[in-house]
Amino acid sequence: MQAQEVVCLLNACCDNGFMWTGLHGYRWVTLTFLPALRALSSSRASPNRQLLLAKSYSLLGDIYFVFGVAPCAALGAYRRALRLDSKNEELLRDIGDMLFILGRYEASWKVEDRLSCLHATLGAQASEAIPICTDRRKPSHPLCMKENLFWLASEHLARCQPRAALRRLENKRGVRACRLRMMAFGAMEDAEAAMRECHRVEKMRGSIEWSSADWFFLPSALWNEPDFWRTMLRMTPRFTNVSLDSPRSEIQGPPELLDRAGKTNWAEIHRLAFEFHLACALGDTCKLQSLSRAFPLWPDCRVALQHLRRTGRPPTRDDLLRYFQIGGEKLP
Repeated sequence: MQAQEVVCLLNACCDNGFMWTGLHGYRWVTLTFLPALRALSSSRASPNRQLLLAKSYSLLGDIYFVFGVAPCAALGAYRRALRLDSKNEELLRDIGDMLFILGRYEASWKVEDRLSCLHATLGAQASEAIPICTDRRKPSHPLCMKENLFWLASEHLARCQPRAALRRLENKRGVRACRLRMMAFGAMEDAEAAMRECHRVEKMRGSIEWSSADWFFLPSALWNEPDFWRTMLRMTPRFTNVSLDSPRSEIQGPPELLDRAGKTNWAEIHRLAFEFHLACALGDTCKLQSLSRAFPLWPDCRVALQHLRRTGRPPTRDDLLRYFQIGGEKLP
């Protein structure tokens, strides 16, 4: 990748934010975003590029924390960003939060003190959106403990170590263990093994939580696998929440329903989103037309139908992302 392409790509990611970047999935982040970040890190950066580098590492920290649930990995990225942008209050806040989550309370409060000093130096107007925490009571235990194998597996995944994550999860049972194994297999692009874990979750009893990380690590092959979407449809009544972070359909859903979204109809929104993806995977023109007629304000169905007519094949995850570029940015 040429230097200008690296700059354009990182600018697109920083301008559109970590949600947009994360929607491309683990494989894209590891094979495209991270190499671009390393390339810029190894070059002799101008002040403008140094600021871009700081923003990119901050973005990486957000991805590690939100999509990877890996505060250690996020802390490292935020600290690297802060070395490049030492007066960034938001970075200080993020570092303090990660230290607190990890149970490093004294270090977290030192960051709070530094933030207070910087707040006073820059003036209240410059940082009024970032409140200063004054409550310094220690919780009974940190949110992340070394004994928590699920958290440790997540840290391995954030560091591109899916096999190490699987070793942590060996012989672990339950929905969360299956979901984490599914993520690890997704990181390895082993769609067959990921699908086996998904079927195991389906056979278990009880409610299911589905997070941003589940979508982030989902192997690209499963986005166009009808069996996956049929399984999601069967599990819909059991979801306590579905962090709707897949391309467009599950970010937006039918606007007609989202305008009055509440606890009573989220399951219906989830079901419709899964039906949309199943219809895409099958190339089911009739179903897509039916959804489009039922929800004329929902652009996803029109886009999928246009793609099918033009190319003769169902739209992939990447196709959907290209159709719905946030902020109109184009990746090189």
